[in-house]
Amino acid sequence: MSVFTTNYNPLLHGAYAIEVPPPSVLVPTNTGIGAMVGQFDWGPAQSLYTPSSQKDIYNTYAPAGMNRATSGFLCLQRKAFPLLKINRILGASSAAAYVNVLSGTSTASAVTHVSGTGGTVSLTGTLASSVTTLEIDITTGGSGTTAVFQVKVNGVVTLTALTASTGTAMTGTGMTAVFGAGTYVTSDVYTAYNEAVLLTVTSKYAGVAGNSITVTTSAPTDTSGGPANFTHFNMSVSVTGVSGTTTDVFQNLNYSGTGTNSAPNLLNAILTGAITFGYNAGSTPAGLTGGAAFYTAGGTVASAGFFGTFSMSGGANGSAIAAADYVGTAGLADKGLALCETDLLVRHVFSDFPGSTIQLAVNQGLQAHAVYMGDRVCYINGPQGQSVSAAEAYHVSNSLVSDRTVYCDPWVYINDEVTGAMTLVPSAPFACSVATQLPTSTSISWKNPEVTQNMLSGIVGIEILRGVAAGANTLVGICTFQPEQLGGFSIEAGVVTEAVSDPSRARLTRRRVGDLVATTFVRETRGFIDSPNVPSNQNNIVQALVALLEGLKDAKDFDPNHHDHILNYGVQSLAAANTPASLANGLFIIPVQVQTSSGIEKLFLAIQFGESVQVAVQ
Repeated sequence: MSVFTTNYNPLLHGAYAIEVPPPSVLVPTNTGIGAMVGQFDWGPAQSLYTPSSQKDIYNTYAPAGMNRATSGFLCLQRKAFPLLKINRILGASSAAAYVNVLSGTSTASAVTHVSGTGGTVSLTGTLASSVTTLEIDITTGGSGTTAVFQVKVNGVVTLTALTASTGTAMTGTGMTAVFGAGTYVTSDVYTAYNEAVLLTVTSKYAGVAGNSITVTTSAPTDTSGGPANFTHFNMSVSVTGVSGTTTDVFQNLNYSGTGTNSAPNLLNAILTGAITFGYNAGSTPAGLTGGAAFYTAGGTVASAGFFGTFSMSGGANGSAIAAADYVGTAGLADKGLALCETDLLVRHVFSDFPGSTIQLAVNQGLQAHAVYMGDRVCYINGPQGQSVSAAEAYHVSNSLVSDRTVYCDPWVYINDEVTGAMTLVPSAPFACSVATQLPTSTSISWKNPEVTQNMLSGIVGIEILRGVAAGANTLVGICTFQPEQLGGFSIEAGVVTEAVSDPSRARLTRRRVGDLVATTFVRETRGFIDSPNVPSNQNNIVQALVALLEGLKDAKDFDPNHHDHILNYGVQSLAAANTPASLANGLFIIPVQVQTSSGIEKLFLAIQFGESVQVAVQ
């Protein structure tokens, strides 16, 4: 007899144990994931890329040797994100740079009169695009005699049986040449030239930055092909600039026609997008399997033709970038911010400085995206050099008022990583980076050195000091950056722009904690959706929610600075919220109240002192 039973109706009388499944556990959704849209000289465009590390960010968007002063890259310098997704904005009709590394003059044909009798022939002209087209000019003779010619490319027969009428220049393949009486020619050889064979190296990403890349070919590490008839060669793809040098190295490549052509693995290449072997005629001439670009007529290596350094060209940034490129189309996940719709774990969005012309439209797009998604906040900046009054009016006059919008003021200075020079950058990315590193319940304005001297340590100066005006900024929903008395920098208050119309909704932590509870509930209870709307399922859902809220409530007593928490919660009457009619219509409502904590925004010491003070010991 089994100790455990799966139901309450076993066959035999007796005592049994029955295992009751534990209630579902709601795991808080990660709140440290940010996403940015911005302009870089390098990297995947209009694609939400998730770098695996800080090194990956550099290799993908500004490898050593590339420009590290783009607006997008400046927004990444001196910051730390637990996880940041990046979307590079690039104009339409952008193009990747390339170079035809092994292109050059090569022996294209040798025409030999091999049979028949007839007049003297000659080859005229050159091969403009393909060795499958030759021009035979009959210079003497009459009609009546047939002759067959063979055309060879580096010893490989590519054309046979050309036909030409008397006195007429003809082109063609697979035909018989007819000549009149005349001198029999045993071996008239004529040479023409063609650039049909190409080895094209293409940059990994589109943009003008690719035009700075060079490709160098050299003798192979493996000389198994012989010293004078190389079947292998080495190739390096490099870029060099003030930030250093990056090089992709490929050894012992083989495109000689002897053996299998190389197919190097480009998965870890930083600069190289493709290596393509082909012909500029668009197809391979019959009988030619490769190698014409490597060799001269005698079969010896044409080292002067392809051993050397070649510069890429043709890279283009495309058309001017518009606000629509940054924002995309809500609901379509087509480009820009709209691509972030596909990632429901993103909780923070921001952009670089897109340019003064489209800055406002991009800011409005950031807010619209955050409101549309309903699970994230956006971080924006106004123009550089704003006065206090201009900064306070910017978001109000431009309808940038929302409890999902964090307006950061003013701009800040960092030391450029390449030149060391003080460089003015938007402050919004700093606010976002702090928010991604702190729990939802801790304000980004926390004055602890953990924030002021660590998370904001990349700041070395403030564009315009706000002083006491930082307090007035807070009242209108501005996150004001300022220097700290004990060193470092901080944010005066972690507020959202909703403060203008509803001060009770001003705290960013309020919005973030609400998002945490709501998004966790929505995500983790999806398995109950369309299950029977009956008390057992309803109770399981409520128990799962209670377990989540209990855990958040307990967290307030265990290092609340570093853990998501709430002060209290209460589940209200289910019977009052759910009528028989609403349940019959497929609704189940859980009314719950959640109390969030505030920050210690103003700390007072109520001190009484003087000679007449009577001290009472408590």
